[in-house]
Amino acid sequence: MQPRRGKPRRARLDVAEVDRRPTFTANAGYNSLWADERKRWVVGIGVRIPFSGQRQHSAVRKATAEASQKRWLATQAQREWRASIAKLRASVEAGHGRLNILNERHLPNQRAHWEASLNELASGTGRLEDAINSARQLTGAKLRRAGVIRDLYGASAGYEALIPVRTINALN
Repeated sequence: MQPRRGKPRRARLDVAEVDRRPTFTANAGYNSLWADERKRWVVGIGVRIPFSGQRQHSAVRKATAEASQKRWLATQAQREWRASIAKLRASVEAGHGRLNILNERHLPNQRAHWEASLNELASGTGRLEDAINSARQLTGAKLRRAGVIRDLYGASAGYEALIPVRTINALN
C-alpha cells in the first residue's frame, strides 16, 4: 500500500519541481514592415525564471481576504436582519398592547362619559357644549384606535416580509 501513496505524492513533487525550473523558449519569424532587408528576419530566445512564487502567494492572500470580507459582510447583514426582526416584533407587540388598552379601558370610559353627558343633556341638567366635547373625545379615541390598527398592520407586514416563508409556517 505504501508505494501507491508514494506515486501520487512523488508526481506532485515532480510537478512542483518543474514549476520551479526556468523555462526556455525559442522563436523565429519574418517581419515585412522593416525597410532594411537584413532586419526582416528575426530569431529570439526567451528565458522565464521563477523567482519566489510571490505572485501566486499574493493571489492566494487576496482570495483569502476577499472570502473573509464576504463572510464578514454576510454576518453583518444577518445581524442587521435579526435586529430588524426584533425591532418589528417589539413594534407589533407594543401595538397589540396599545390596542388592548384602547379597547378595554379608554374607549369604554369615553363611551360611558359620552352617554352620561347625553343623559344629563336629556334630563336638562347638562350643557350642550359638554355633550359635544364628550363626542369629540370619543371620536378622537376612535381615531387613535384606527391609527394604532393601521400602524399594527404596517409593522406586521414589515415583520412578515423579513421572515422567510418556512419560518412563518412554523410560527403559525
